[in-house]
Amino acid sequence: MITTNQDLGRKMLGYLKDGEGSSTSSMENGSEASSTSMKKTQESSTPIKSGEEGAPGKKRKQNQVALCIAVVELIQELTDKEKVKALGLFRCPLNREIFTNTTSRTMRLLWLRSQIAA
Repeated sequence: MITTNQDLGRKMLGYLKDGEGSSTSSMENGSEASSTSMKKTQESSTPIKSGEEGAPGKKRKQNQVALCIAVVELIQELTDKEKVKALGLFRCPLNREIFTNTTSRTMRLLWLRSQIAA
């Protein structure tokens, strides 16, 4: 069971399979997470409370930002300086969507570096 943003990040990077979570200590070299499973993970982590206008959207944004940060922290190819610069990118909803929907780890890394350099 996925229980933390770190677990969501590991799943997004392909380290965790469905049903694995923070009780799993070893990371696997697995296939890259699919866009479909990533969307399901995002949807399940976004609670919708009836009667609260605007709250679900704000909660979803917070969850997406937390997920992006968790994934960036797990990317070993990035330096700490690059990771700090990357965090500012996730203020923009479009950047969050691009980052979370990119299924190739290599493309995600190249995209991050191109945005940091811009």
